[in-house]
Amino acid sequence: MKDRWSIAWVMACLLPALLFLAACDGGGGSSTTTVVVTNTVNGQPVVVTNTITPPEPQTLQDRTYSVPAGATVMSDAETAPDDGTMFATVDWSGGGQLQADLFRNGAAVAAQLDNSPLNISAVTDDGQTWTVRIINSTPDNKNVNITIRYAPE
Repeated sequence: MKDRWSIAWVMACLLPALLFLAACDGGGGSSTTTVVVTNTVNGQPVVVTNTITPPEPQTLQDRTYSVPAGATVMSDAETAPDDGTMFATVDWSGGGQLQADLFRNGAAVAAQLDNSPLNISAVTDDGQTWTVRIINSTPDNKNVNITIRYAPE
């Protein structure tokens, strides 16, 4: 009887550690993960299965902003749904060069100064916040379309 309680005690102590390890996803985010936890309740095995599917590629923002001559405009913020890559496309008509800066959690990580369209990308982690800053140093007002997309690892 004592050995039986010893085994039960060891299993009870190991269960939280096993649950923690099963919940860790390793940060990959690139494939479906199935977590199976088996426990014994009142002498009967209980199996809990949880399938985690990473998000698909998606467009988080597709919006046109009015950027006055000589002005700077910041896009709305978007949050990365998982680890992967964030892409920003900045497009406008009427010629002239604009500068676009891609910000992660408030800090610029990539920039481009050129004619339309501008394409910028950077690696992201789950939950990071992304914005695009447009700097219009031309003498003309611009209607600038900003598209922010996410692609999983």
